Parts: sequence; C-alpha cells; structure tokens
Amino acid sequence: MGKINIYSTNGTNKASLDYTGTSDITVDAEHLAGTTSNVQTQLDNKLSLTGGTLATDTITNASGNLTIASTQSILLKFDSDNDQTNREFNLQNNTGDQILKVKETGTTIFSGNVGIGADNPTSKLHVDGAMVSTSLAQGTGELQIQGYGNTGYINMNGSGSLIFRMGSSYSQDLKLTSAGILQGASDAEIATSPIRTHSNTISTSTTIDANDNAVASGPLAIADGVTLTINGNMTVV
Repeated sequence: MGKINIYSTNGTNKASLDYTGTSDITVDAEHLAGTTSNVQTQLDNKLSLTGGTLATDTITNASGNLTIASTQSILLKFDSDNDQTNREFNLQNNTGDQILKVKETGTTIFSGNVGIGADNPTSKLHVDGAMVSTSLAQGTGELQIQGYGNTGYINMNGSGSLIFRMGSSYSQDLKLTSAGILQGASDAEIATSPIRTHSNTISTSTTIDANDNAVASGPLAIADGVTLTINGNMTVV
C-alpha cells in the first residue's frame, strides 16, 4: 500500500517502513546494514526499542513461543539509565503474577518451588541428588547432604570435625570429631538431662580406649557374638 524511506543527511537510505495492508509495519532489513547477504548480521545492534513493548502472539511453527537462539553466548542486559541502580528483571505468568525476579545485585527471587534435577519440586528447594557445600577459601573439605529412600546422610570428606552451632553468635553446641567422638560446648562432656532412658544391651562390638572413661547403668548385657574391650576405665552403676 505504501513505503516510507528514511535517509541520512548524506542521502543514504537507512531504513524502509512497509505497509502491505495485510500485516503490521515491517522494517526492511536490507537498508539496516546496507547489504542483503545475511539478515541476522544486518539486524545485529540495528534495532532498538526504548520505553515500549515488544510482543509476539503467534510465531509460525512455534506454537506462540518466543525463542532466542544463538551459536554464541547470549547476554541479557537491563539498565534503563545506565546508572546500575535498582534495576530488576521480572518474569510473569499470563495473569501478571511474578514468577521470577533478578536484581542488579544478583539477588534472585523465585515465587514458587525450585527443582534441581526434579521435574515436580514439592518444597521451596527440591534437589534430586546430593547437595554439596564447599568453601575453598577455608580448605577443600566438602559437606554433602543426601537422601536415599527412607535414609538420610550427612557426609563430610574433610579431615576435621563436624560442628553444630546455634544462636546469633554461632557458638558450638555439639561436635562430632573425625575420630567419632561426640563432644558438647567447648569440647566438654555432653550435657544431659538427669534421667536418661537407653538400652542396657551392647549390641555391637565396642572398644573403650585407654584415655576414655565410660559410665553405664547396670545390669549390663552383652549380646551374643559381640565383644566389649576395655582399655581405659568403665564404671557400671
């Protein structure tokens, strides 16, 4: 139906806007880069949208999906005033509810459940596999949390201790040493309530080391096939 040509001051045709009567206005890519050899190259850094909306309702053979594809890395950058202050990337569903927010600081907020290796996450964070935490600045020790069926595991492959801390000061409440010794606050004996209920039967082979002191309430039974070795001190009360 008509064409509008846009020229530079030296008379070079920079772009053409066409309206055929059957579609929206289209930009003639030929004039964006001055060549028709590669439309993708022509459009690179030539199309800019400021203060508006770029929308797609139906894309042929794509079922309404919008696809951004590249053989190279894809950079998505947002900063309207180039001042790097309070800029956010928001992803919403068709009712306008926020699904994902990414702040310029790198903080990422998900409104629903997050699944890593899990197609249908049932909690805020659902990991199908081992969760691993490391701090290379502090050493190469690695902490893993794993679940297999009805059994859960906490694994620590370093040579140090596994420490449980609580409170705002993160004071030590419980320590499991690499030697398998359980200690309380400040490596002291574990504080317990005045009354404890436990089994009086030793069901696994046990050794009390020379520098250990053990206390048990009697009578004390040792299961068949189990050996109790006392190298240190043991008191039965």
